[in-house]
Amino acid sequence: MFERVIKWIILVGAVIGNSLVFQNCSPAQFQDSINEASISSNCPNNTTPECLDSDEIAQNLVCSFNGHIYYEGESVVAYLASSAPSGKSCISEIRRCVGGALTGAYPYSECSVDAPESCLFNGRTIAHGQNIEAYLNSSVTYGQSCTKQSRTCNNGVLNGSYNFSSCTVGSAASCLFNGQTVPHGGSVAAFQNSSVAYGQSCTKQSRTCNNGVLNGSYNFSSCTMGSAASCLFNGQTVPHGGSVAAFQKSSVFFGQTCQSETRFCQNGTLTGSNSYASCAIESPRGCLFGGRTLAHGENVVAYLNSIEPYGQNCKQQLRYCQDGLLSGSYNHSSCTIRKSVCVPLKVAYSRTGIALQGNHCQRKVMYERTFTNPYNATAIFNIDVRYVDDTYLIDDQEVKPNQFLRFNGDYYKCNAPHADRFSKVVGPSQTVKLSVADNHGTAASIDATVCFEGL
Repeated sequence: MFERVIKWIILVGAVIGNSLVFQNCSPAQFQDSINEASISSNCPNNTTPECLDSDEIAQNLVCSFNGHIYYEGESVVAYLASSAPSGKSCISEIRRCVGGALTGAYPYSECSVDAPESCLFNGRTIAHGQNIEAYLNSSVTYGQSCTKQSRTCNNGVLNGSYNFSSCTVGSAASCLFNGQTVPHGGSVAAFQNSSVAYGQSCTKQSRTCNNGVLNGSYNFSSCTMGSAASCLFNGQTVPHGGSVAAFQKSSVFFGQTCQSETRFCQNGTLTGSNSYASCAIESPRGCLFGGRTLAHGENVVAYLNSIEPYGQNCKQQLRYCQDGLLSGSYNHSSCTIRKSVCVPLKVAYSRTGIALQGNHCQRKVMYERTFTNPYNATAIFNIDVRYVDDTYLIDDQEVKPNQFLRFNGDYYKCNAPHADRFSKVVGPSQTVKLSVADNHGTAASIDATVCFEGL
């Protein structure tokens, strides 16, 4: 019975956080000498946790994990896996015994981290953490440098990207120039052209071989100078140093002078620019006017217009021919003045009635007269109107439209003196009708002049 009490004390201490509390089940103080009779007498009903039977404790408050027993409230560290890769950590959780069952789910009581792996580079094993020198290329041409990098093994993975464990630099190459071998570091004389014209110089440069590449650009190994060339002028050969007379034009107008220069031949090139070997002075030229040719120095009377209106004068000008150029600007060789037949027209007339439609006037024709062309040819009909207080029409075409003023909602004619001219081309014996249209009022007048001008 004493062993059962000691187990109960240990379990209760674990439940309340590892603090042991000794509870006396009777009013008397707890003594070192405990017997089964006193415990039984203090737990008559066995209903409190501290008075439970040891079999009940073992049955309800004990957990088992990987062969170990854990009492109620005790905890244990559990792992997700038994091992972890190199460089990683073991994943764990705390599992606690509660009511005879462990919380959590991780199944392992131990976990170890694997040792890091080594790396392989060109058949060589590289230990974890060890560095090696690697190269971008296995060889490079002369003048270039081997490019390298340090690669480190980290748990089976080699950083970097260069793939070669060694690198060598090649030998310098020689050059070839026009069939001649030039060693590396050697030089050769080269010319820009294989030959030059007379008076020019051969241009050369020194070209040096650098690992198979010649600097410079000249391509010829020798150069010769040519002889001086002669010149050709209008089929005539002019030797180098010779000269020839040349003219600006092959001919000039009357009164002008032939312009010449001396051209010298310089190695195939003539100085100067004149192109002709000879020059002639032409005879004076005539002028063309009105269908005839005027001789040099001749003059002619010219007119501004070929036809002038009735009552006007023909305007004339004296034009002179000077070596093909005619002075002045009048272009007609003759001029006629139109004939005219005029009729004064001064009529007073009466008009009656005005038909109002809304707020506008209805126009009525109050006066008409017909005029006949007196010529047996086409003529111009002119009417000069000095005054009319209505609209007038020529062959029923309105020439002077009515003008109105609006007053108190009605329209009134705005009568004002004015001057108008109307012209019309009329055929032989044709007629022209003059009409005057009225808008309102009873009397009015027209003052005009009617003329026919013959063409």
